[in-house]
Amino acid sequence: MQLRTNDYYPLRNDAKLLESVSSSILAQINRHWDGRSNEAKAACISRMLRVWDDPVAISAMLDTLDTLDRTALAIIMAHGGVIRVGTLESILQVYGYTLPQPGRPLSIYRSAGSPYVTSLIKRGWVLLTPRLGSYSPYGDLKYANVSPEETVYTDSRILQQVTWPVEVHPLTITPTLPVSSSSVRRPHQVMLDLLAVMRTLSELPPLTLTKVLAIRNSDYRKFLKRMGWQDLQLIDGLAFMGLGDAVLATWCHLGWLRRVEHTLMLSLTPDHFARQSLTDLVSKLTGAFLDVRNWQEVDPYAYHLGNIIAARAMVFHALRALPDAAQWYTMDELTVALYERVGQCQTVVPGFRQPMPATQDPDV
Repeated sequence: MQLRTNDYYPLRNDAKLLESVSSSILAQINRHWDGRSNEAKAACISRMLRVWDDPVAISAMLDTLDTLDRTALAIIMAHGGVIRVGTLESILQVYGYTLPQPGRPLSIYRSAGSPYVTSLIKRGWVLLTPRLGSYSPYGDLKYANVSPEETVYTDSRILQQVTWPVEVHPLTITPTLPVSSSSVRRPHQVMLDLLAVMRTLSELPPLTLTKVLAIRNSDYRKFLKRMGWQDLQLIDGLAFMGLGDAVLATWCHLGWLRRVEHTLMLSLTPDHFARQSLTDLVSKLTGAFLDVRNWQEVDPYAYHLGNIIAARAMVFHALRALPDAAQWYTMDELTVALYERVGQCQTVVPGFRQPMPATQDPDV
């Protein structure tokens, strides 16, 4: 498993980051924040840095947002300030929001972009994340119509004032009778499982990486053995493929494992980890797990990884859109309700199709 690590979150807009933004986009951002559109790029950067250092100015601009924009920022806040464009769109659509339809793809190799996230960029609410050591042949086009595969962030000073809840429009779905066989993992069990991972990583030597930044197989096997995991692990009777890959990829995505030359080292101690509330930990882990690219549920070489990531977000966040979280619902009913809301949105999962007629699948 080749790993990507996030060593730069949370993000604050600084001169270096803004230098990578095109002059035309900076001018639009500056104008949106009550500046002039004819200022030079250096002047726009200087002014915007002063504005984003002013909590009163940020508060005044946040007050102008509509419900869609407020919900988008609340979702980004819940994801730690950084989110994949397609994931943000998927969640908004699952929550019942209508987004502008994309235009034609910029090339045969590139999916149609996101007019909505492009508008957020042009107003300075999000910017594209830095590309650490990677190359994009579409650099001159990336701000024209942002691809669902891009990742955006919101300045941490803005997110400090995003304190409102996410507004969700409930799905149209009918509750069913509860089932007798259900599996529930209690909060203390979850915390013990997470602490076991942290303790194991802290006791093992740093995980070493190959030249292509993949964890050496011998180190990976040591980790699995200490955790008592198999390649196909059963959890509460359900099969979990590549559990070790999924956990390590999520830890790296969150920055809890950071790359130091050709090793992966913990960036926090188990004690510091344990002092965080379980609610915060689960929120961070869930957002990261949905977005990881170093592990997936199917063929590890599947081409449409972006579609898989979007599907994860849709199914998970559909649970938040249930009309009553205390009730039971069948998987068939959930699939139909989800399709009615997002199935025609080609920007989310181009391969998403009308669900088959109801079967005897287990209740959820």
